[in-house]
Amino acid sequence: MKKTLLAGAIGAIVSMPSHAAFELLKTDNTTVTFGGYAKASLNVSKFSEGAPASSSLGRIYYVPSTIATSGGNGNNDDTLLDFTARETRFNFGTKTLIDGHVITSYLELDFMSGYPGDERTSNSTSPRLRHAYFTYDNWLFGQTFTTFENTTALPETTDFLPASDATVFNRQPMVRYTSDSGAWQFALENPETTYSPYNSASRVDEDNSILPDLVGRYNMKGDWGSLAVAGLVRQLRADTVDANGDVQDNETKMGFGVNLSGLLKAGDMDDFRFSVTAGEGIGRYVALNTFNSSNVKANGDLDTISTVSAFAAYRHFWTEKLRSSFVLSGTWADNNDTASQALTKSVQSVHANLMYSPVKPISFGAEIVYAERKLENNDKGDLTRLQLSAKYTF
Repeated sequence: MKKTLLAGAIGAIVSMPSHAAFELLKTDNTTVTFGGYAKASLNVSKFSEGAPASSSLGRIYYVPSTIATSGGNGNNDDTLLDFTARETRFNFGTKTLIDGHVITSYLELDFMSGYPGDERTSNSTSPRLRHAYFTYDNWLFGQTFTTFENTTALPETTDFLPASDATVFNRQPMVRYTSDSGAWQFALENPETTYSPYNSASRVDEDNSILPDLVGRYNMKGDWGSLAVAGLVRQLRADTVDANGDVQDNETKMGFGVNLSGLLKAGDMDDFRFSVTAGEGIGRYVALNTFNSSNVKANGDLDTISTVSAFAAYRHFWTEKLRSSFVLSGTWADNNDTASQALTKSVQSVHANLMYSPVKPISFGAEIVYAERKLENNDKGDLTRLQLSAKYTF
């Protein structure tokens, strides 16, 4: 019984998003927790080739694909100021011990991609689902971060998603198994194919797959820090249109990717965080789907897009309450020769911040971001942003 309880607890810890929480209720065999954070941010953003629409998420955090591009000299630049509290989130969790088994559940919502109200009076927005799952001993059922993603390696930034142009990031429904030690994880996850039509830079999403995305991961941890190695195999399946306008039903291609990521301790408090991801047809798993999984060739076949993504971040503590992170990140794509020249070729960025915590649950931050997006035809655009934030974790 003790072994079963330990295995379930380890599985829950490895699977659950990191969060602080306090107990709402505790009975003989069940604990209910509540947590989250309240956060306010101010962005001053300069877009070299024009700003995205006011409703765009690219106005409140760095979304690489929203950086406009041109072959000009940046004379269309826009500088804008935006306030937001939409990153605020809350969660509920439960843990139950019953008949020698550990059962946990987790539900989290935020307000990042709901339907925002206008900014004249209410600035309201609707909640959205982030996580919704339960675990039974070593098994997880529901929606959470993809097993291909190592959240421990994410840098500390004021931005909503650190290193968004390079990190693996995805939340989706899945079934996942975690070994007793927490070292091995295997998952069947929700499939979705995104591709660019023939000679077009637009995106088409199709839910035609008949196989789940398969992810395997190995986790290592010690006094030195932690590392994770993950692999992804997926089926790309879509109804395409060839160069003659004829529909090609159920075109299929396999995609695959590998990721190495980790957090390495440097001295008593500092740390180095990194991630390297490479693959064919991994598309939506990296850089917020700036790159699709494939292009359509003249004959209607899917041609997978190769990408390489990497970030490196160093966090330094000036004092116990004052710290900084310095982040370099980017993704580079190898589009086929016949693909549209308006497809994104690369995105990259640099971040530097200063964060102060007068008491443990509160952080005030200031961050400078410079990011650039480049197309196959060498058109490009950039974003320069100052972000100020205040966050209270409960």
